[in-house]
Amino acid sequence: MSDADRSDGLSRKKEENVRHFRQRLPDLLDDPLLREKFVVIHDERVKGAFDTFGVALRFALANFPMFEVIVQQVVTLRPIVVPVVGLF
Repeated sequence: MSDADRSDGLSRKKEENVRHFRQRLPDLLDDPLLREKFVVIHDERVKGAFDTFGVALRFALANFPMFEVIVQQVVTLRPIVVPVVGLF
């Protein structure tokens, strides 16, 4: 089965890029130029960072094979808890 025919929608290359993103996320969050940006990842490397998903996706599809590239936003995965005290 080719990567394009996989039922989960993720090719082997995309899986590798997702793994790379998750491993690098703490470092990406520490970079003020990348935090909250949409990053394009191809061949386990950040190829660009953009303010909007749409611009990042257009860049990704114009420059890399669709089944080899991912776009992810650099945001924390930890929940933010805001205590509700004294509001009632």
